This record gives sequence, C-alpha cells and structure tokens, in this order.
Amino acid sequence: MPDASPPEGITPLDESDHLLWGAAFAAKCDAICTYNVKDFPDSHIAVGTPLAIHRWIAAPQLEHCVQSVQLSDRGTFLFFGRLHHESSMGPILESGGIVTVVADEKGFIRLKGAGVKRCSAVKPLPRDTEFRLTIRYNCTDFEAALWTKGSSGWTEDIISTGAATFSSETKPLLCFVPNHRFTGHIQCLSGLPRFVRDKQMPAALDNYSLEAVAGSLDLKRYLWLTTTSM
Repeated sequence: MPDASPPEGITPLDESDHLLWGAAFAAKCDAICTYNVKDFPDSHIAVGTPLAIHRWIAAPQLEHCVQSVQLSDRGTFLFFGRLHHESSMGPILESGGIVTVVADEKGFIRLKGAGVKRCSAVKPLPRDTEFRLTIRYNCTDFEAALWTKGSSGWTEDIISTGAATFSSETKPLLCFVPNHRFTGHIQCLSGLPRFVRDKQMPAALDNYSLEAVAGSLDLKRYLWLTTTSM
C-alpha cells in the first residue's frame, strides 16, 4: 500500500504506527493482526493477535483454545471456562515440589507446601457460570482474581492473596496431567513467565490469551519455548 494517513481525528496510540493505521483504512481492511493490540484504538477497525483472529474466523480447534503454558519463578496464568462444581478445578499449578496452587472442595484457591509464607482465600470460584480467572505471582506476591467486563471495561475481583517462594520449575497441572479431577468446560488457557501488570490485562482478556502482551518479552525465545515444549 502507498503511504496514507488515517482520517482526521482517528489516530493510533503509538505514533510510529501512523502509516500502518492509515494504510489499513485506505485498504478497507477487516482487521489488523498484531501482538501490539494495545497500540491501536478498539474501534473503527478490529485489532487482534493471531490467536484472536483465528478464533473470529476459523472453525473451533483445540489449538485455538489451549496454548503451551510457560511459567517460571514469576508468572501469570489465564483461564476462561466453567466448572461443573466448586470442587472440580482441583490442583492448578505446581512449583518445584515446594508450592502447589489448588482449589479446595469449596472452590477457594489456596497455597500449599513448604514454600508458602502466607495465604488468604476470600471468595470461592463460581459453579455453572462462565468466568475469567487470572493467577499472578512473583517473589513477594500471589493473587488470584476473577474479571468481569462491563460498559466501562474490565473489573477485577480478587478472590485470593498470599506470598510464596516459587521455583523456576513451575508448571500447570490443570488438565495437563493424567488423571486430573477437573470437570468443566475450558474456553482457553495460556501462561507467561512474568507478572503481567493490571494495565496490560485488558488486552489479554479481550484476546482470550496472554499472547496479546507477549510482545514485551523476547518474542523469538517465547515462540521457541512454546514450539519445543508441545
């Protein structure tokens, strides 16, 4: 496309994307495919990550819903889905044999193991209701939260907090291990080896995946880890 400016008054959030934004308008594009979704307004032209656009236009496939989950001694885990019962999530993450993140029989998310410093479970997970759950942790903080989207954007409801010494060998247990007791419906799963900040969460939630904020990582290394672990 030749260089083009977007219509007056419609600008990207990052000035370096000005010509790309204008070209998309000039070509009457249906969507812009990018990892930097946060740099574009959420109106006028659809903007999404490759995974999000696959979900919009393609027939449902397992690989569009569950991505390889990469975690470390700090990380963010994202779950969209529904439980058949409060107790049906079970163990969620395991970290080096010293910390386990688990949903108990009443649906409260707790930290267990020798590496746990403190834990306070405030609210249980819902049953028979679609929900968006994030688990975020680093060397000083642990947080599990439910997210709801309203007219003013995403709202966070913290359901568990704490602190624990997580290992670099942290991995998901939820539906990734044999004989797991999870029963419910999974819309999508993803994970990144860092604590995703609040201001970046809307991009991940709108795109059904933490892939939307992976651009701030070494993306080449992230994709290599993903493909070699599958």
